[in-house]
Amino acid sequence: MFEEYGNIDAAAREIGNMGVIYHFLGDFQQALEYYSRAIAYYEEVDNKVFVAWCFGNIGELYSEEKFDGYDLEKAEENLLKCIALSDEIGDTSNNFYIEVIAALYRKQKRWEEADTYFQRFYTYEKEHQNQAGKKADEKFTHERREAEREKEIAVSKAKHEATEQLLHNVLPPSIANKMLDGTKLIAEKLPSVSVLFADIVNFTKLSQRITPEELVEGLDNIFTTFDILAEKHGLEKIKTIGDAYMVVSGAPIQRVDHAESMANFALEMVESMKEFRSISTDEEIQIRIGIHSGEVAAGVIGKKKFAYDLWGDAVNTASRMESHGEAGKIHCSEEFIHAASPSSFSSLLSLPSFTFQERGEMEIKGKGMMRTFYLENRSNQ
Repeated sequence: MFEEYGNIDAAAREIGNMGVIYHFLGDFQQALEYYSRAIAYYEEVDNKVFVAWCFGNIGELYSEEKFDGYDLEKAEENLLKCIALSDEIGDTSNNFYIEVIAALYRKQKRWEEADTYFQRFYTYEKEHQNQAGKKADEKFTHERREAEREKEIAVSKAKHEATEQLLHNVLPPSIANKMLDGTKLIAEKLPSVSVLFADIVNFTKLSQRITPEELVEGLDNIFTTFDILAEKHGLEKIKTIGDAYMVVSGAPIQRVDHAESMANFALEMVESMKEFRSISTDEEIQIRIGIHSGEVAAGVIGKKKFAYDLWGDAVNTASRMESHGEAGKIHCSEEFIHAASPSSFSSLLSLPSFTFQERGEMEIKGKGMMRTFYLENRSNQ
């Protein structure tokens, strides 16, 4: 608008301010372009004070090591232009750039020149008699510091938000919030949860027939589907280990229906696998699932890479249910059925919501003889 109405001096001021903003943001190339445009306008209206100011800013910009165009010779050239022009008109408002060039010479170990300009800088500071010029200089310094402070606040806020988002991505929301509130050690005992392990059948053979890209993409598609189902049923994914998937119901927030929600999740897992086929053989990919209910200890481990994890016999037993199961089936412990319903059961078990087929007693590694079952489907009841 200033350009449109011919107010070149005002337009130059705002263009110069844009240069300052880009300078603070670290967009040095944009800053350089705006400072150069401002010089052209200020020269048009013969405003030598601000022409000198722009040269000083350009000199300071070239001395920024983060600038791709970092060039101490150009920094010196523009700073000397600023100082020479200020001397020509008897203006001391740009005294700051005398300090900048002194620091630049000190950086280059040009001690004599550095000392000369430092002495000059301090002399001007002491002899600054023009109160109006001093106030303008103080205002500029204040605005610059405020801009830097606001930038620091913005950076700090962005880092905090990034940390918060990262914690919520890798940890359950309730656990992430505890950590953000400053809780150092997160550990608790949960008396009754349901733990599920799932494993892709013949994964090693499948992985040898396909490229790494196909392998990663395939696993990502399958586990993403599981993640969606886990969120749907209010479960918490604990981790993936290779082709194995671990999820818990009833942690970190306890729930009375943890077994029922886990049963629904497991049935939908099996159903969802019908969508996936082997790239090499076009055969349906199958998973083996094991579930057990019981007590666990839960907490967060790690200092840089956080992980919410579970420990205890219930975890080990759920893993054994999976490893002793069969392809395409959901292998469950007797404890899981009790958790799903307090009703008594027989060889063919019909609960209010699900149908189980008894597998019978079998030797489970590390557990001895156990009575186990297969979750067949949802009951028609």
